[in-house]
Amino acid sequence: MGPDEGRPVSTGPEPAPPSVDRPDPAPFPADRPTGLAALKAWVLLEGSTDQPLLFAEPTSPPVGEERVGICCSGGGLRSASFAFGGMQVLWNERVLQRARYLAGVSGGSYAVTAATILRLRSKAAFADPAAPAPYALGSPELDYLRNRTDYLAPGPSGRWNLALRFVIGVGVNVFVVFTTIYLLGLGAGWLYGLALPGLEDPGDEVSFGWLAYAIVAVPFVLGVLAQLVDLLFRPAAEKRWRRLVRWSGSLVALALVAAVFVFVVPAVLVALRRVSIDWATPGTGTGTGGRSASVTGALLVILGSALNVASKSGMSGITAAAGKVRAWPRKLLKIVSNVLLWVVGPLTLAVTFLVGVDLTTDGWSSQELLAVVALGAVIGLLGWQGNPIAWSAQPFYKRRLRTVFSLERVIEDHDGQTRVRVRAIPQEDEPRLSQLADAEVTDWPELLICAAANVSDLGLTPPKFGVSGFVFSQRELGGHLVGYVPTAMYEEAIKHRRGFQKVLNSGTSAAATAGQIRDVSPLSAVSISGAAISPSMGRMTRPAARMMLTLLNLRLGVWLPNPHHVSEGTWDRTQRVKPRFLVKEMLGTNSLTSRFLYVTDGGHYENLGLVELLRRGCTEIWCLDAAGDHSGQLSTLGQAQAIARAELGVEFDPIDIDAFAPIDDEHPNLSKNNHAIVPFRYANKREGRLVYVREALVPTAPTDLITYQRTRPGFPYDGTGDQFYDVAQFEAYRRLGVDAVTQAHASYRAAAVKR
Repeated sequence: MGPDEGRPVSTGPEPAPPSVDRPDPAPFPADRPTGLAALKAWVLLEGSTDQPLLFAEPTSPPVGEERVGICCSGGGLRSASFAFGGMQVLWNERVLQRARYLAGVSGGSYAVTAATILRLRSKAAFADPAAPAPYALGSPELDYLRNRTDYLAPGPSGRWNLALRFVIGVGVNVFVVFTTIYLLGLGAGWLYGLALPGLEDPGDEVSFGWLAYAIVAVPFVLGVLAQLVDLLFRPAAEKRWRRLVRWSGSLVALALVAAVFVFVVPAVLVALRRVSIDWATPGTGTGTGGRSASVTGALLVILGSALNVASKSGMSGITAAAGKVRAWPRKLLKIVSNVLLWVVGPLTLAVTFLVGVDLTTDGWSSQELLAVVALGAVIGLLGWQGNPIAWSAQPFYKRRLRTVFSLERVIEDHDGQTRVRVRAIPQEDEPRLSQLADAEVTDWPELLICAAANVSDLGLTPPKFGVSGFVFSQRELGGHLVGYVPTAMYEEAIKHRRGFQKVLNSGTSAAATAGQIRDVSPLSAVSISGAAISPSMGRMTRPAARMMLTLLNLRLGVWLPNPHHVSEGTWDRTQRVKPRFLVKEMLGTNSLTSRFLYVTDGGHYENLGLVELLRRGCTEIWCLDAAGDHSGQLSTLGQAQAIARAELGVEFDPIDIDAFAPIDDEHPNLSKNNHAIVPFRYANKREGRLVYVREALVPTAPTDLITYQRTRPGFPYDGTGDQFYDVAQFEAYRRLGVDAVTQAHASYRAAAVKR
């Protein structure tokens, strides 16, 4: 460890000045106490209950000055392809060159970040005024991308590597979670063996002493008494009333949990043992081997019975049953699926715990003890040095994005002739996020990579919303609720590599991100902005699915250092994410004041990037929406407008939704229109215009797009889950972006002439 590692970080080099275009962040709530102070605060209900002001009027540009912003929606490769086509038109019409901001969400961030890296790393290639726009038709980088649209898993070997990476990641995740639960069960079994001697023999009755009843009765009685005091005496002071409510609910809940562990677990254990198979001495129901495998044996009996019933029914019976299930009403199916999600995850954990308890009450042989010690050592090592982000899919996703979206043009002299080609930037040479700004490049806007910070604190976000905006840019990083910090300062704060990483990466570039698991390099920020599947997903979170998503390692979200703590200068760069954070992901505990924030897909907050442009006072906004709303649906735009009104006071003129409807019932994916110009007003009455462009296919579209749609009926609304495009699909969406933005720009110019 170096002499400065482990200390609070200083500001380091002079950071870039923060943006003055956006409103100041909301007042940050006081940090939550820890340890005994936290217990005292819980008992006395201490702590701040101030509500941070989420509403903030944006800073408008001076009168007569237009502030131009461009945003590209989420939608995976569909949105990226559409955005590349749209940005080609905006470059040719010089809208991109005069824009102040270029925002992207999820798939849209692929395109805007790739174009930004290319423009800033290829200054010599763009010195020629005739050079094609970034990723435009005829550019070398577009050819490079067209040949690699299956970048996530290129070719048979790529698909094999993707599958292998997923299986191993799930295996590590399952091993960590279930082995930890199993070891806890072993420890609990040891305690049960001391407290309940009769539990060792399945034929004996288990007797509970007075202490067992007291453990359950005391908190239950105290909780009920607190509720009775509230009901009968009604304290006038609000804090006293809230204390009684807190004590009553928490103490009764504690009594119920205690009852489960004191009475229910032993009862279930005894019941399972009585139906178990004695593997060691069949038919006797005795013997150490039979007792040690009793719970496992009982579960196998139950599973075997279920499989026997299924096999006797035959495939026709199973198919008929599945058909009957599909015929159930949608609400009933939702209830059943929620029940299964709520039950399967907790039940598997409970069974693992019970197996551990069962094995311990019988005592261990020397070999079993050695195996337990080895398991404990492995889990201890993982708990000490492991990082659950490392075995999630996020690092793989990030590296695959780098292979196609981090490019630069290179000028070569070939036989006396100048030739421009493109090359992938090596990971160790990838620029920092703060380095994506160059005073010599005046024709490119500031990049905004839009993500979402999950917040579970009651009262800090609306119910069932649980999220706030989180933006990565060259100048600053953070959001209105979580606070902002200069990007250069943030990069310096998290620049830490552990010992084994230094050994593995010896001899590589001294770049800050080389070998780090946690970083905010441009493509790392893009992978976070596109973290569509995570246990916590803001307003899209399904609490019932949270545990299963965690157990199955479907976790693309990332735990990032809280910008507030970094900006205060108290961040310790040796702090890191540990496997215990998996519990936070299962339970969805994402506190705003924690050292780490759980940051996920920008679409979990707002899927257009429109709100962040409005937050920065843009008066001319070009919104490229390929989020996947079908013809006649503008739900993504409607959600963005609702957030803009609630948080910024921005009001939009009504938009004719029927103008985006299908032309007729026989052509549901062929729309009447693909764009609209929508006036809007800030709270201070400053007016602006939104040029809204959809990925809709209209009758006047090029012939190749119309014929492609007839052969592929899902176009142009292919599901976001499809990320393996062939060249025809990629080109169809790119050309659709060219066509839609061209029509929108013509309408905008015509409207400007009328004004």
